Amino acid sequence: MFRKISAVKKHILNTLDCHKKRNQEIHKLNRTKAVGSEPNTYDEDNGPDIDYKLVDVQDVEMQGGGQLGNQVPGSDAADQVPEQPGFWLPGPDKYNFCMFVPEDESNATTSLTGALRYDKKLRVWIEDYPVKTVGTPIQMATKEEMLKHVLGVPGDIGELADPDNFKIAEFLLESRLSVKEREQFLRLNKIKGRMPWLSNYKLMADVDKLPCRSGWRFKVYQLDGPKGTEKVIFWYRNTADVFKELFAILALKDEYHFRPKQHYAGQKPGKHNRQYGDANALQAWWDLQQKFKDEYATMGRYIIASDQTPLTGFCGNKKAHPVYFTIANLPKHIRRAHLNRAMVLIGYLPIPDLDCEPNDNKAQAMRTKLFNTCMRNLLQPLTDAERVGMEVVCADSGVWRIYPTLLSAIADYPEQCRNACSIGSFCPVCLVQPDSRGDLHQNTPLCEKIPTLEAIKEHRKEGSPNFEDFGLHDQWPWWNQHTYIDIATMHTPNLLHQCHKGVFKDHLAKWLPKIIGKKELDLQYKLMPCHQGIRHFKRGISKLLRSTSCKAKEMMKVFLPVAADAGPKVVDATLALLKFMYLAHSSTLTKTKLEEMDQHLATFHQNKAIFEQWLKTKRKFHNIPKFHQLQHYTHSICMLGTPDGYNTKAPERLHIDLTKAGFNASNKIDDTELEQMAEYIMRMDALALHQAYLTYMDSPKGNKDLDWDKRAELRGETWWEEGKMGDEDYMLDTLEGGTQDEDGESEASQCNSDNEEGKDNEPDNLADGCVVNRVIKGRVRVSDQGGNGDNLDTNVGMDSAPKLYYPTPELVTAKGRRKVPLTVDHLVKAHCATNLVRDISTFLKKLNPTWPTTILSPDNTLHIWTVICLFHPTLPFKALEPPQVDHVWARPTKFDSIQRVCCVGQFDTVLVLTYPDKAGIHCA
Repeated sequence: MFRKISAVKKHILNTLDCHKKRNQEIHKLNRTKAVGSEPNTYDEDNGPDIDYKLVDVQDVEMQGGGQLGNQVPGSDAADQVPEQPGFWLPGPDKYNFCMFVPEDESNATTSLTGALRYDKKLRVWIEDYPVKTVGTPIQMATKEEMLKHVLGVPGDIGELADPDNFKIAEFLLESRLSVKEREQFLRLNKIKGRMPWLSNYKLMADVDKLPCRSGWRFKVYQLDGPKGTEKVIFWYRNTADVFKELFAILALKDEYHFRPKQHYAGQKPGKHNRQYGDANALQAWWDLQQKFKDEYATMGRYIIASDQTPLTGFCGNKKAHPVYFTIANLPKHIRRAHLNRAMVLIGYLPIPDLDCEPNDNKAQAMRTKLFNTCMRNLLQPLTDAERVGMEVVCADSGVWRIYPTLLSAIADYPEQCRNACSIGSFCPVCLVQPDSRGDLHQNTPLCEKIPTLEAIKEHRKEGSPNFEDFGLHDQWPWWNQHTYIDIATMHTPNLLHQCHKGVFKDHLAKWLPKIIGKKELDLQYKLMPCHQGIRHFKRGISKLLRSTSCKAKEMMKVFLPVAADAGPKVVDATLALLKFMYLAHSSTLTKTKLEEMDQHLATFHQNKAIFEQWLKTKRKFHNIPKFHQLQHYTHSICMLGTPDGYNTKAPERLHIDLTKAGFNASNKIDDTELEQMAEYIMRMDALALHQAYLTYMDSPKGNKDLDWDKRAELRGETWWEEGKMGDEDYMLDTLEGGTQDEDGESEASQCNSDNEEGKDNEPDNLADGCVVNRVIKGRVRVSDQGGNGDNLDTNVGMDSAPKLYYPTPELVTAKGRRKVPLTVDHLVKAHCATNLVRDISTFLKKLNPTWPTTILSPDNTLHIWTVICLFHPTLPFKALEPPQVDHVWARPTKFDSIQRVCCVGQFDTVLVLTYPDKAGIHCA
């Protein structure tokens, strides 16, 4: 028996059969209204309780978009592919914002399995999606389509047709000179008459002729209040065009992911230890693919990121609210790099002052309503194409039918609450109550789309207990028409604000000084010995006025030994949190590691009571949302991937180039700077697009790919054909459990054959341990643990024996040496190199024994380098981790003019691999 009506409603909403039956009844009752509703029309009225309205005054497109701007229609395949079956549920009264419910979601196949194949590069077992046509192109692109949508062949671009002139224009604009400074440069007597342009005006005229990405548009909104009206401008781009442009980046044509897959770690084949990394290898993509009946359906998972940022520095109060856009079909390391331009700006949300509304609550409601309306309009082209798909010409010469679906929204906690229409004391991810948010609750139900929307709808009619239980705001969210959105997993983990600046900097680093004292804390950091890769805080950390995320990560590295004397519970809680955060930073995580993360979080909650006396509020940990958000990390990783692919550090970095740089180039006058910022971004995009075109045409691939009659087959469909499996993979039938590749040769025999080649190429041993170059050249040296190191192959065998990987980095020195040579006597004294003369003589003798022995005198001078860089290759067991770069320093202590130490001496210890067939450490 259910005690309350709210329990009955929760049962209906959370039970699949009851929920489906109820939706069918609502669909019958509202069939006429639902069918007649026009999901693309917005006529917003907030009902009788709030006496303000939002009027869409104007929608204007910014001219001068270039040859590529706004040329791709929003949904090319609308007449060819039937819309995904489903029905519309009406929204609240006087609202035309409906919610789409897919029909028979429960009938989606959940038992699709495929064959396992082993990827030697990633060293994982991969299960591809079993439907062969999924993620494959529907046809080849024509020459005209490639020239129009991908290559961006320029027309008449004036003086910029000369690549040398283009380099000059690119330098002048990217150096961020003002208009006045560019005019002065072009009129210098030294270069006057030698430049292709006489003035900055003519230079900009040629730049505006370059092909660019989709143009900018704006809408004007009028907000009415008791004290008058206020008009705000919303600048945005067509997101459908931006979506297609991101699939047409020539430099990234081999990096796109089009089909879902699943990765499994382990030496032996099996689906026991799932590995999570990029978005295409995770459960959310796999589950969503099964809901589409189109056999050629390709998922286009896009990601948005929004965050307010100040435009002015020390004075002024101007702000901007940019929205960034990228696609998860690209690997996360490519999305993070701004040079790839895979994460672009799509809009500036308006930030109204609302002086016309004196009531703070109503003003806040107006801001939230404006935010939801702008976000809904911004993503509307993709929302329309979500159920019918769109034909996209990709950079790999294929035409794909892609269904754009929202994967995640990267935001900080206040922005997450605004996206979820939830109160700040609740959680935007789950239904935990405010008085228990600080405790560990593993079985709390997650937020769902339809129950949330119906709670808001019922609240506006006769009231809803779910509305209060869910902690919702009386706003209609912008994601109501997104068919396949998961509002719980939409909000991603935030390493920057939740881990670095949150849990560690704002809490752990402030609690520990109260326990052991500030002086003791600073003393521990001062006494910490210097070590490679660890920053030394010579003045402690208590006096740091501003701490960035980089400094916070450096403090984390030695925080545990600093807290060693704070007591066992403090140490256990600190150790658990640090281990949790370091695991969360990994580029790949297995199911075993996720279980370990949950165990560390449970350990912290068992010992967290030791910190409660230092919390200021009565609600204690219930008032700190960052600790509660850590509970959702493992679920988000399973569904979306590791947090390094969704870190807010990427959009924070984009604020510099895509927002503040444009503001600094504008006249900074109210109501005009946003237009100039949009124009600045269009020009910088045009320069980058033309530079990519020139680079591609100069490359060996450029002219080859333009031979349209001899293009090779597309990458996406070759591996399914017989005998087309790549050399780096071999298939394994999960039903038969075989371990042979398609040629019938076992993996072990391949390893043995490769080992024989490695022995032939192995260099001879050197005598007396004098090595100046790498002994083993190539990739990573692999040997059995405890063995003699004869196996130099990089392949992983199918046995369960552990492996040792010896990295062989590339040694790089600076091009220029120290300008002033130093005497041998000075080097011996300053660098404490007492054996320098003897070792140089020995080294020269080793090079050629027939040479006479060379003895250096103390007055001889030598050119020296103070640092070398070690560029390590990617680790085979962490293929998605970024390459590691180590710096080896050899520099003495430097003093200023009054004999103060201005640079502490540093002499790093280096281990050199001298004898590949031996073990142990021997002093040189």
